[in-house]
Amino acid sequence: MVHRFFDNNSVNFQAARAVVNYWYENDREYLERFANANDVTRATVDRYYNEEYNGKVRTIFEYWKVEKELFEFIDNYSNKNELFKIIRSVLKKHLLKYPESEKDALDCYLQDKAPEMVGRKDNNLLKSHNFIGFFIPGLIDSRTKKILKEKYSNKILFDGKKIKKIVDM
Repeated sequence: MVHRFFDNNSVNFQAARAVVNYWYENDREYLERFANANDVTRATVDRYYNEEYNGKVRTIFEYWKVEKELFEFIDNYSNKNELFKIIRSVLKKHLLKYPESEKDALDCYLQDKAPEMVGRKDNNLLKSHNFIGFFIPGLIDSRTKKILKEKYSNKILFDGKKIKKIVDM
């Protein structure tokens, strides 16, 4: 899945940014503790503080880089019920349920609003010359291995450390 930091319609992005905005407005000390968790969180929060997008600062928040840390800090926050209210309100505002979601996808599939959608054509990984393999971190269960070996034996697998041929798994 491709994420874009400026995708203002992503529900995940909106929820994460709403939490960080809440900390910025109400508990900047906690936001700084989050920022200082590691180098990646520091760089992400610095970019959130300083980088301008469409003439505004505090709009860019690359939440996917710091998801694990963000969830931990949300879970450990003393007033996490307030954060859950904020997240629920974001979901209510931005989440489209079926069948509206399908209609929206068909209308907006080539816009920045939906960067994860490639197009309306069938995207058959078995036939695509451009598809070279999978990224699957960690252990792979036996059912998934079986499917990979049966259908994608000529592709590669990257686990975050090594690249290997699926046929050799």
